[in-house]
Amino acid sequence: MNPLRLSHVAILTLLLPFGPACGPECGDATVEIDGACVPTELACATGTTFDAIDRQCRSDAAGGVTCGTGTRLEGTQCVPVAGSGGLSCGLGTVLSADGMSCVPATEACGAGTMFDTMTRTCVASAEVTCGPGTALMGAECVVSPSVCGPGTVYAEATGTCIRGVAFVGDCANPMVLAGGAVDRLVDDTVLVAGGCFEVQTELAVEAELRIEPGVTVIFAEGARLFVGPDGLLSAVGTAMAPITFRGAAAERGYWDGLMFEASNRMENALEHVVIEHGGREAYRGLQGGLVLNTFNGPTRISLADLTIRSSAAHGIAVLSPTLDRFERVAIEDCADAPISTWVDAVGEFDNSVTFANNDVGYVDVRAGGSLVNITRDAVWHDLDLPYRVDDVVRQGAQVVLQPDIVVQMEENSAWYVESTATFVSVGGVDLTRIEGVRAESGSWGGLIFRASDRQNNILANTVVAHGGGVAERGLSGNVVLSNFDGPVRLTLRDVTLRESAGHGLATRDATLTIDRLTATANANGPMIGTLFSVSQLDANSQLTGNGDDTVQVFGQTRAGSATIARIGVPLRVLDDLQIVGDLVLSQGLEVQFDETVALEVHETGSLTAIGTAAEPVRLVGSTATSGWWTGLRFVDSNRAANRLEHVVLAHGGRNAYSGTFANLILRRISDTPRLELSNVSIASGTGAGVAILGTASIPECAAVTFQSVTPNVVVNGTPQTELCTP
Repeated sequence: MNPLRLSHVAILTLLLPFGPACGPECGDATVEIDGACVPTELACATGTTFDAIDRQCRSDAAGGVTCGTGTRLEGTQCVPVAGSGGLSCGLGTVLSADGMSCVPATEACGAGTMFDTMTRTCVASAEVTCGPGTALMGAECVVSPSVCGPGTVYAEATGTCIRGVAFVGDCANPMVLAGGAVDRLVDDTVLVAGGCFEVQTELAVEAELRIEPGVTVIFAEGARLFVGPDGLLSAVGTAMAPITFRGAAAERGYWDGLMFEASNRMENALEHVVIEHGGREAYRGLQGGLVLNTFNGPTRISLADLTIRSSAAHGIAVLSPTLDRFERVAIEDCADAPISTWVDAVGEFDNSVTFANNDVGYVDVRAGGSLVNITRDAVWHDLDLPYRVDDVVRQGAQVVLQPDIVVQMEENSAWYVESTATFVSVGGVDLTRIEGVRAESGSWGGLIFRASDRQNNILANTVVAHGGGVAERGLSGNVVLSNFDGPVRLTLRDVTLRESAGHGLATRDATLTIDRLTATANANGPMIGTLFSVSQLDANSQLTGNGDDTVQVFGQTRAGSATIARIGVPLRVLDDLQIVGDLVLSQGLEVQFDETVALEVHETGSLTAIGTAAEPVRLVGSTATSGWWTGLRFVDSNRAANRLEHVVLAHGGRNAYSGTFANLILRRISDTPRLELSNVSIASGTGAGVAILGTASIPECAAVTFQSVTPNVVVNGTPQTELCTP
């Protein structure tokens, strides 16, 4: 662009703020064109000529420049003046001292810059002026010796005040940090940025060791760096200048590794650090490139942007440390599991960790002992590798399993959720799995809830497999709920329990919420529990394909209401069942009774069993033999809810009740039992089909048939052919 041309934009910027809302009001020697005021020939002064095409004043070839009305000469260009209409300055600019132009405001020029009047921009300062307490080092201001306080010294190498000493390492000839069988670092020390250092044996850090970006520490064969209770290690590099701990030879296990024990310092940090070639020897049973031990006290550290590679054992081996940060950790080319951790520390690892080319493809989780070994709330993150648990877990705090993780349990292990614990496993599209390392029934004990009455206990979109290897108070299964020491509760939603050496789900009285349970390939059956527990099964459950396809029911005296859904497999009652609440048996349900068992409905209880002609309710022996079980009795139960409709009652009469053998007995002791019957078949019993002892109320009696019973009916010792009046 010709430097003498006054652009449409410049003129528009000058004039638009002062015009009316409908368009600019142009002043002398200007005219409106396309909503803007541009010069006319009258605006061109001596030495310029009006360009009719561009509508600009251009410099004459032969003369100097004389600026017209509303402009002034600046260099060789005519620019607007403030007095021509009031100059309005934009964000980050202010009016110049002469009021003739907009210049950057003070705050527009940042540190180390200044305003260039020629370019009207902020540019780098030619000089750096350091303030009080600082001195120039290169192009930067660093602290001066005068600001170093008590207990610190000025380190010329770094231009900082430090505690202890500063070492500068020559990478052509690395400085040896110490020498001897065990070296002790007892002074606070800084390893200056970019230097190289060597450790020849064990270096025990008993003070503060701070390592600056770009430092390399080289370890001789079998050497180690040990940070003890009095020590602190802060190794904080940068993305462009990481800190490296490596072996003198690039071999797996060339040196022992970086080890912390009972160093409970918040300043402990490994950030932008590489650790390689460690894991040669174990320390207190822990072996890896990085070892964090709490044997003699708590240890804490921040780990971020950390790479551990080429360990002869684990990448990280820990015993319950506190990880203040665990972000972007990579573990590569290690001979054993990339992480080995005590079970109480699993929650310290998040899913920003990555693994590559390790020889073992799981996270090693160590447990065991008779005491609670999960003591702090934890989330087990999806690390894209299975967790492999080696022993018995005793959980005393909340554990949340993230969706889609896999927990593999070693042989003879088990997982106990104690009374103080909450267990949450909610899977996703790919189900969370808790299973045996060895994919065989009974290879581990199972998931056992002991008096954990927590509302948040939940298994959802979860598979539990291969359990049932141990018994808990006589119960064994993939999931066991034990209420001997207190109430227990659990929600199961879209859960699969398979390949147990016991039951899929084993419980006594428990507060259960069950929605779509699948239990298959379990040796002893899909479920065992009390009547109240099994009443929580829903009709959407899939319970077939087991060694025994029955849901087994413990005998008990049961108060409260219970409705048993049509669950697709029979109920099998193992012992005498006393009903003192309301029991409803759904259409198509079969209830089988073991040998000698009786079902008795008491004064406060009721039984409603209503089927259809195509799908009757069946109350039969677990073996289809006459007199296999004792039978159904109503004693003093004068309840309108007592009704049998489209019911088959068979194989009863095994034991006498008040001297009477029968499939169905109604007895009055203190109140008259009441029962309505319609379309009931009574068959294959020992003794009578129906026996009435005392008086009974049968408001409705229709279509009751008898087969293979003698007599059909007996009333206070008197045989009768029919129960119902024709």
